[in-house]
Amino acid sequence: MIEAEVKVVGSGMENNMPIVILEAKDEEQKGSLPMRIGSMEALSIVLALEDKEVPRPLTHDLFTRVLGEWDIELKKIEIIKMENNVFFAELVTGKKGEEKRIDARPSDSVALALRKGAPIYIAEQVVEENFVYIDSSEFVNEYRLEDFNI
Repeated sequence: MIEAEVKVVGSGMENNMPIVILEAKDEEQKGSLPMRIGSMEALSIVLALEDKEVPRPLTHDLFTRVLGEWDIELKKIEIIKMENNVFFAELVTGKKGEEKRIDARPSDSVALALRKGAPIYIAEQVVEENFVYIDSSEFVNEYRLEDFNI
């Protein structure tokens, strides 16, 4: 597994679809993983990156609160594979020494990881097959909170 961090959330200049770009944290592992996401997930990730809250909890805020109320730790998230152009992720949770893996969309997983301070990992095979070497400023319009009407 390669540890990654969110590099940018924005829209592609060609198609204007929301994307999140994860970048390897390890200096020796160069590259980025761009993934298409929904607009609500983009908003949720931007809120977490900018450490902002909305008056009423969004889905990711609610889920974060539920984890806390039930004393469940979000240990990490893992982007484990890509099949038919769809990425798959798992939430790795823990409670009282017991670990559980929960299937989740990568965009939801990233939004939760940012809220809980959990590390983001990408499987080696996903890295080998999908990492690209890009300057995101060349093809991504970066989102800011003011880009959303909230």
